Amino acid sequence: MRTETVSFRSEGSTVEGDIYLPDDPGIRLPHAAVVLAQGFTGTRTVLVPAYAAQFAHAGVAALTFDYRGFGGSDGERHRLLPAEQIDDIRNAITYMTTRPDIDGNRIALWGTSFGAAHAMYVGGVDTRVRAVVAQAGFGDGAQLLFDSRTEPERRALTDAIDHNRRCRVRGEPEARVDPAEILHTAQARAFSAVMLQQLPELACELSWQTAEKTLEYRPIDVVARMAPRALLLIAAADDDLCRADRLQAVFQAANEPKRFLVIDTEHAGLYAPDQLLTTARAAVDFFHAHL
Repeated sequence: MRTETVSFRSEGSTVEGDIYLPDDPGIRLPHAAVVLAQGFTGTRTVLVPAYAAQFAHAGVAALTFDYRGFGGSDGERHRLLPAEQIDDIRNAITYMTTRPDIDGNRIALWGTSFGAAHAMYVGGVDTRVRAVVAQAGFGDGAQLLFDSRTEPERRALTDAIDHNRRCRVRGEPEARVDPAEILHTAQARAFSAVMLQQLPELACELSWQTAEKTLEYRPIDVVARMAPRALLLIAAADDDLCRADRLQAVFQAANEPKRFLVIDTEHAGLYAPDQLLTTARAAVDFFHAHL
């Protein structure tokens, strides 16, 4: 496997990424490829490189990249809106089609957590995507943010969103919020604390507009449009953020060919070495079957 740092333009900004290329001389060119989409406030240097390496070693070229506003990419710092990250993923696909070493007719998406929702959405609307693997994702942003909240907490969330919406139109400073407070669950807070202790450079605060647009975000509405292209959904059985039963509903809304895999762990447990290998191998098998 060899890697190179690349860049491409996305809606007026320069996006930075890394491409992982198979180096086995027995693998035919051009390569099948997968674009990887990381989770909430994540960057391309955290968690996803291990998956990209697994895919490249299996003969599938892999592109990781930083969304606009994060990591090495340009753009307003820490602006996180689903629709804009979706545009970045689609521009990443376009970039891959410009490379002579990539087969533009054999491109897949792989996403985890928030990125899994993006992968499902893009797979539903962009017919260039031949297969999608989405792990620990969600189909309905309102469920994502409301499931873990009591009714008073839900009102507090929508009140904060409404207040900051008014601030924006009046040109007044907006309040910022810790990403873990938006996601709200015990597992999200614990995982965030561990990651920030290990990688303090990941610390950021978000606009309440992130929560506003997440509440409106529904990949489940387009997932049926993926067929006859293939979908693999991977759920963590004890996930308190992207619940397995909610992801099962997305699976039921999708059409064949599709597969649903449940791993006996919680949200962050999917990134433990053994589980990472299990899910990466499942993804590799799926790519080999459908690309």
